[in-house]
Amino acid sequence: MNVVVQETVAADADRVFEVIGNFAGLERNEMIADFTVTGSGVGAVRRIILANGGVIEERLEAHDAARRTFTYAIINQQTALPVANYSATVTVKPLDAHSAAIHWAGSFDPAGVSEAQAETLIGGIYKGGIARTRRRLGLVGANSFAHSWRERQRRDAITVRMNSHLQGRSQSVGGSTGGDALLPSRRSARRRRRSFKVSTTPEAA
Repeated sequence: MNVVVQETVAADADRVFEVIGNFAGLERNEMIADFTVTGSGVGAVRRIILANGGVIEERLEAHDAARRTFTYAIINQQTALPVANYSATVTVKPLDAHSAAIHWAGSFDPAGVSEAQAETLIGGIYKGGIARTRRRLGLVGANSFAHSWRERQRRDAITVRMNSHLQGRSQSVGGSTGGDALLPSRRSARRRRRSFKVSTTPEAA
C-alpha cells in the first residue's frame, strides 16, 4: 500500500531540503532515544533506537540534491514499525521564492495491523517529520503552544500503536520488549489532553 503526505512550508526550497534531506540530521526527542549513522552518501545506514527499546534501521537508497529528493528503505526485519517491504521518497518542490511543498510518499505492506492503522501511523510519522523541519527552520512562530499540543497528541497516538505492535510481537515469541513503560501510556496521554487548550488560530508555516 501507499501513503502520501504533502504539506507547504514557508521557506525557500533549498533551505527546506538542507534540513529534511540530511539523512544524518536526526535529533533525539521523546520518541528517539539515540541513533547512529554508518557510512555517508547513498548506502549509508542509520540505526534508530526508540525510547521503548524498538529499533529501526534505514538505508539511504538514493539522494539527488539538485532535484531535492531522496529515497530510503527499512532494512531490518524485526523493525519497531508494523510494516514490511518499506521504502519512502521525500521530495521538496519549490512553489515560489518563499515557499515549498514537501512530498513524502511511502510504500509498504502492513504487518500485524490493518491498512487503516498502518496508514494513520506512517502518515503521522511523516507529518511529524515535516513539523520538526518547520521547527528547525524557525517557522513555528506565535502558535508554538498549539503546535506543541498537536505534536504531543500525534506522538502519543504513534506511541500507543508502536507499543501495541511490539507487545504483540513479543507475546508471539514468549518474550518481552522490556521498555514499554518508557513511552507515554493511554492514561498519561488523556491527562495531557485535559491539561491543554488548543488555539484555533491557524498554524504559521
